[in-house]
Amino acid sequence: MFKKIAKDFNYFEFIVFLLILLLFTASFAIFIDTKSNKKLETFIFTVHEKIIDKILSDIDFRIINMSKLADDYENIPYVVEYDAKTKFIVMDNGNIIGSNIGFGEDFVLTTINRLQNTGIFFSKLDDRNIFGIIKIDGTKKILIFQEMNFLNGNYSLYGEKVGIYDKDKGLIYSGEYIDLRRVINKVIFDENNGTTILKDKNNIFSLKKIHNNNFYLFIYSQKSDYLAALAKKGEKFTIVSFFFGLMFVIVLFFLKSFLSRYLFEKEKYEKLFKFEHEKFQKIVESITEGVCLIDNDYNLLWYNKFLEERIGSFKQDKCFKILHGVNETCKFCRLKLVRNEGKSESVRVDNFLKGTNGNYEIVWSPILNDYGQTIATVAVIKDITDSVRIQNEIIKSETYLKNIVYNSPEAIFTFDMDYEIKTINNEALKLIKSDLKPVNLRKIFDSKTIDEISRNESIKNFNCQLIVNELKPVPVQISVSKLMIENNVEYICVIKDMSKIKELEAQVIQSEKLSALGLLAGGVAHEINNPLVGILNMAQVLSKNLKDNASRKIVEVIIDAGMETKRIVENLLSYARQNINKDEMFEISESVGFALKILGSRIRNEKVNIHNNLQDIKVKGNKGKVHQIFLNLLSNAIDAVDKGGNIWINSLYENDKYIIEIKDDGKGIDKEVIDKIFDPFFTTKSQGKGTGLGLSITHGIIKEHGWDIEVESEKDKYTIFRIVINAER
Repeated sequence: MFKKIAKDFNYFEFIVFLLILLLFTASFAIFIDTKSNKKLETFIFTVHEKIIDKILSDIDFRIINMSKLADDYENIPYVVEYDAKTKFIVMDNGNIIGSNIGFGEDFVLTTINRLQNTGIFFSKLDDRNIFGIIKIDGTKKILIFQEMNFLNGNYSLYGEKVGIYDKDKGLIYSGEYIDLRRVINKVIFDENNGTTILKDKNNIFSLKKIHNNNFYLFIYSQKSDYLAALAKKGEKFTIVSFFFGLMFVIVLFFLKSFLSRYLFEKEKYEKLFKFEHEKFQKIVESITEGVCLIDNDYNLLWYNKFLEERIGSFKQDKCFKILHGVNETCKFCRLKLVRNEGKSESVRVDNFLKGTNGNYEIVWSPILNDYGQTIATVAVIKDITDSVRIQNEIIKSETYLKNIVYNSPEAIFTFDMDYEIKTINNEALKLIKSDLKPVNLRKIFDSKTIDEISRNESIKNFNCQLIVNELKPVPVQISVSKLMIENNVEYICVIKDMSKIKELEAQVIQSEKLSALGLLAGGVAHEINNPLVGILNMAQVLSKNLKDNASRKIVEVIIDAGMETKRIVENLLSYARQNINKDEMFEISESVGFALKILGSRIRNEKVNIHNNLQDIKVKGNKGKVHQIFLNLLSNAIDAVDKGGNIWINSLYENDKYIIEIKDDGKGIDKEVIDKIFDPFFTTKSQGKGTGLGLSITHGIIKEHGWDIEVESEKDKYTIFRIVINAER
């Protein structure tokens, strides 16, 4: 059996095993006449506890006596007269009024001021270690103390050293010099008045708190001081201890074979792990993104070359300090959530890496153990600055194009193959007179237009009508083009409002009609004027030759009628020449008189009462066009009044302005339509009685001259048109 076991040993292992055996045997030989270290320490701790209890009992007894003296401080001198150990000081407002210490006043005051205000204290006075109590009674301060004779070895059993440690000040009071700084720094103080024990190879240190103050009683001794005392007790090692040690060596011998195999397997797996680790590290280092490992307490365990190039060589510290350069957990950190949920999280952060500018995406992924618990977290830090910049440029470009479309002066919208409207710009919403986009194209176009769109993928300048709620259809011209958006077919439609163009066309036609009417009136006037002159001449000759008065009166009626006809012809000729674009100075009364003459027959037939209170106002302008202003306004006033109605023509001067009023007591204008009366083709007259162009033309002529026109009306009562002319005009 031994030969088989020996085969598992090599020469080096055999030498190591012999050394272990020799060391073990030597250890037993050294401690053969002494107790085990554990028994020795237990014995020392017991001695320390006894000494500590005796000293604390002595301190308590003295403190109680001192407290009684302090309560009866007026009789202290008589009580301690024969007690040389007890010293006292009584102060009132900082001045010593009683003492038996025999020291100078300044020295005493300096020492007292260093002490705490009240309670137990330990201190030095004239190189003597003292302890006592301080009591405050009103303005009086009583200090009673004794020398700490228990520090002088009175309680030592085996050469123990006793002292007091002031935790607040870091001071040590002892009968001899003891340097315990190395030991004190290792002490974890028991705040519950328990005993704190600290040991090393050769020494034992025991420490206990004195009452509830920050003063600690300590005992310090060497282990060697107790060996002889322990030996006298007759407690030596038996042969049993040696037997158990020998058994331990034999067990160690048999475990060697197993350990050899274990170490061999361990070495093999360590090499494999090292190989895999190097392979993994090369893969991670080749990644052009930051990779780091963080534990559950935010400690940074490792990071790759990408991060080293940006934040410097690896330093083990909190991740938020190394990576982000802050002293507390980042507000955007998802590490806690990843740790609790066991799922990956990501977030985008600007200027994440310390000392760098840019945009980063951080992805936290948990590393789980066999129980599904997160033991660490891998953080991947991606520099997405270029991607964000490109994305922002795309968004900026999209926003720019959207603004162009939405604020285009032309109405634009898009729709799909089901004629569902997708987008619509502001001008299109204005055109359909709505704040919300319509759902379907069929709600704003008739079936003819929809059929035209369905037959053609592209339409240019197709004339149709736009259905606007329940209002009159709006003439429009549309152009439609096909679009491909993410493999989906859509269409873009551009709408041009043709209503104003149609109105302008109608105005041009009406203007041509009026121009033709003027030419016709001029031709007719010339044709009538020639025979009219012959009639008037013959009538005048006949009037002179007739002797009969009755016949002469008949001829004079013929002459008057001819002269009236001549004036009408002259007015027609004047109207025919009104389009001549020539400004001249003239009296407004001329235009009013012209209009009244032209409308004279209507005024007489309707028995309208004209109240002309116009003042002499000289203006500069196109006389023919100004004639048309008053012709239109007076014609409308005649239409508005009933038979026997009244029309007033007034003028006044205010604030450097001439105001001409044409007022009638007719039907008035509804408030709902009064804002539309100057629109082209708008009329309140019945079919065939008005074109809706009179007031529109009037408004245009007035604005052309730099004047203003105002209207005021009350239904069934009156209407007033005011022409406002600047004095300088």
